[in-house]
Amino acid sequence: MLILNFLYFLWGLIFGSFINVLRFRLPNNQSIIKPRSFCPDCKYSIPFYRNIPVASYILQLGKCSNCNCKISILYPIIEISTGLIWLFSSFYFNSLKKNIFLERILFVKQQEMWINSECKKNKKWIWWLMKFILILTLFTMGNTIYSQ
Repeated sequence: MLILNFLYFLWGLIFGSFINVLRFRLPNNQSIIKPRSFCPDCKYSIPFYRNIPVASYILQLGKCSNCNCKISILYPIIEISTGLIWLFSSFYFNSLKKNIFLERILFVKQQEMWINSECKKNKKWIWWLMKFILILTLFTMGNTIYSQ
């Protein structure tokens, strides 16, 4: 079970990294597929071995390996929080089907929250955060009621 929980956390980190891609590129009308990840300051293309969620941020001390420009702390925060959400959902739901269902909804809500917080026109990120917490709470309560 411990290995499975660790895998849920890793998948959460990967999806958190994808949320970062969406958060940065969608408000700027950029493709989420091409080009590869790059430094927003010097436009240096980040190689795959320097694009590992959280670990790359720590190993590079939060800076671009090319220009030493500071990388926002939001990147690892989003990745870790998504990893923890996936991990905690694996504690609440013993069924893979229920986990996948919950994580899809939470992924969409978290993505929506971060993208809206990035958009200059819409600064209602606190409202989205509260909406996200509400949905997480409802699923937690739903599982508690369902299991009794």
